[in-house]
Amino acid sequence: MIQGLAALPAAAVAAAAGAVAERVHRDAVEPAIAAAAVTAAEDFCGRVLIARDAVQVVEAGGGWQALVHGPVRGIAGTHPVDIDAGGTGWVRVGARTTVRYQAGLAEDWAALPPGIVQGIALFGAVLATDGADAPLPAGVTALWRPWRRVRIGAHRA
Repeated sequence: MIQGLAALPAAAVAAAAGAVAERVHRDAVEPAIAAAAVTAAEDFCGRVLIARDAVQVVEAGGGWQALVHGPVRGIAGTHPVDIDAGGTGWVRVGARTTVRYQAGLAEDWAALPPGIVQGIALFGAVLATDGADAPLPAGVTALWRPWRRVRIGAHRA
């Protein structure tokens, strides 16, 4: 299965960098630090936080197959699709197909839940002061835990 997710929107990275800069009382913070903090939040939560496009090649099969990235906001194409209450996108294809869709918890930085924003700002501050090898603090994971989604095994129906 081949899959891809578009880069974080520049506006979201800039907003995250601003939030981190406020935490560390600096005029500016490297966008790479802010992007790393957002990516860490997405990895921990197991979901795309800021809406963006995704593409996935789905192999032929008779049953429903789950899309990798979520929560899914919309799926393009003419094949049968479904989005369940948990935001998992499902497709049913008869031949190998490239599926294009959009995934993300929030439309943009301003629409993210406050706990996620605060955790990104805190972890970005840790990265800015302690370096890229800094561990993820327990206080940050506590802020992100309500949005955490863990997948075990493959989804197939």
